[in-house]
Amino acid sequence: DRYQRRVRGNRVLQAMRPCCGLMAAVLLHYATGFTWGTSSASWQYEGATHVDGRGPSIWDAFCQRPDPQGKPRCWHGESANVAVDQYNYTWLAADIERMRALGTRAYRLSLAWSRIMPTGVAPINPAGVEHYRRVLEMLKKAGIEAWVTLFHFDLPLDLEERHGGWLNSSMASVFADYARVCFREFGKLVRRWITINEAHTIATAGYLYGVAAPARCTNRSICFAGNGTTEPYVAAHNLLLAHSGAVQAFRSMQFPSQSSITMVVSGDWTEPRSESREDRAASQRRQEFQIGWFLDPIFFGDYPESMKQAARGRLPVFTPAQKQQLRGSSDFLAINHYTSRFGFEPSACGVAGEGWDGDQCCVATTTDAAGRPIGPKAGSDWLLSVPWGMRKLLGWLSERYGKPQIVVTENGCDDVDGGSLYDTFRIGYLESYLEAVQQAIRIDGVNVSGYFVWSLLDNFEWSDGFSKRFGMYRVDDDGSHPTLARTPKASAQWFTEYVKQWP
Repeated sequence: DRYQRRVRGNRVLQAMRPCCGLMAAVLLHYATGFTWGTSSASWQYEGATHVDGRGPSIWDAFCQRPDPQGKPRCWHGESANVAVDQYNYTWLAADIERMRALGTRAYRLSLAWSRIMPTGVAPINPAGVEHYRRVLEMLKKAGIEAWVTLFHFDLPLDLEERHGGWLNSSMASVFADYARVCFREFGKLVRRWITINEAHTIATAGYLYGVAAPARCTNRSICFAGNGTTEPYVAAHNLLLAHSGAVQAFRSMQFPSQSSITMVVSGDWTEPRSESREDRAASQRRQEFQIGWFLDPIFFGDYPESMKQAARGRLPVFTPAQKQQLRGSSDFLAINHYTSRFGFEPSACGVAGEGWDGDQCCVATTTDAAGRPIGPKAGSDWLLSVPWGMRKLLGWLSERYGKPQIVVTENGCDDVDGGSLYDTFRIGYLESYLEAVQQAIRIDGVNVSGYFVWSLLDNFEWSDGFSKRFGMYRVDDDGSHPTLARTPKASAQWFTEYVKQWP
């Protein structure tokens, strides 16, 4: 790998140079409004899970309760009670200065629903509202624009246990009520709103595989309850209706015209493993089942035809009124993207009991027909560096959805060596993916207006805890008395220099 060769030994500083010839060629293309930012999530960053009236979330319970075999669901049985302690204003203030030093002027954060409404519904927790108001004021004073996500996986536990969570159709109105509270309390401090983060991940990891909260699936060795053939579709349907209801509430409140709202979707690029008609069709179906599942209703008002045919009888149906409310319920397209796969059509499709996986009739693999990997692997087995997949995905999104404004709301990788400060793999990953973004803009005419790195800090990576490190700053969480001190990795200096080259 050319980036690894470049930085062997004492040549790390060479890797920090932006030195992208293509970048120099496209500088004039960008308006000064291009947004650079870093992304986070409340559960992964804040800690303070039992402080100031916060109610428990489904992710608190997920880490605290073992699986049916008695095994802990989260790394070493730990939880995010402390995380990186960004609830602490001293740490937060220092982290804001780190954002400024990087050259980023936007911070994507999420609100912990159960900190504002401990049970998910009224009454409101004044301490939670005051906390987020102070956070937003600190960001604004520092010249960092807050991009606020209303829901990033951490559903209030009471909504799950008493009401059935996202399987209950009433969640759409419950979420809209919560959204109205946030719009009312924070609307003067926030222009950029995101309703829901990665509904695809919620539906599949939480209701198909059971590897994330609320841990529902068909496999009883992993989950105590659930039906993986139907529940992912039901949860996704209700998430979409919750999104559109929140957008309707937002637009009814008549915020300034420069305010905007969207849902963040996630997905890979799927490259056909061969040029055969079957593999091309299978790869297209995978794109539709991952991304079109949510963006087609938001842009067109209904699910992709491939899904309606394959999941007939299990995929819920929108009413005409719901279609109308969904269509156009996004002011820009927000995408989280990390990696890509090869896709090919299997010998048999629609195997009973496979649900969403089998319905799309596409085998996703990390190797081509000759066994060669699609790209070098980061610290996580699922994350391979495939920068050309970023460019292809951006082009696909632009073409399918009518050239919308696109913001990359998450992109990044974890350390390959367990936490070295010389994170040369990350430098290569970020440089090559940003080059792909530039190519999409300059050559393909894609309207990309922002890019957010995941993440500023190492953080509590859901069930992986601190075993996976995605930050440009290392967080000291080691030993029995972790200090949580932040130390810049080589990528932080590299990124700082890179951003300076942009208007």
